[in-house]
Amino acid sequence: MLKKMDEKRYKGISTVLEEELVNLEDRKKCLVQEIDDLDNQKDWVDWISKYGDDISKKFTKPTSELLEGIVDQIVVSPVIGQTTEGKETQRGHIFNIKFKLPIVNDSIEYKDDQNKSNGYSLKNGKKVIESIEQGLTNRGRPKKKYPN
Repeated sequence: MLKKMDEKRYKGISTVLEEELVNLEDRKKCLVQEIDDLDNQKDWVDWISKYGDDISKKFTKPTSELLEGIVDQIVVSPVIGQTTEGKETQRGHIFNIKFKLPIVNDSIEYKDDQNKSNGYSLKNGKKVIESIEQGLTNRGRPKKKYPN
């Protein structure tokens, strides 16, 4: 290092130091990934604590505050189709809902299903869901039903 040793010894020390540097960089990447996972877990737990109490009741009549806390953006697009006469007309809508967190089909995976106190890991879902709402059919109006 101070050019006071022979070349062979210098290369050996240099190789060992480079290997250690690679090992430390790999460990750093793993730790950064663990931190990111814990951040995601914290967001998910915050979501549960804020919106998880009897969520089914809250979604029967959602407030704008609830939607603003969960939904980032809603995009509505028309679905165009042909009538039986071949005329282009709007057949329904596509709702593209973008959430702030990946909560669509997310879940918890327990480390041990028999002993849940051993901990769990989060399985991230998606942030986007697409729904197609078909309002019209190609058959036209249904026939009136006459009482017997």
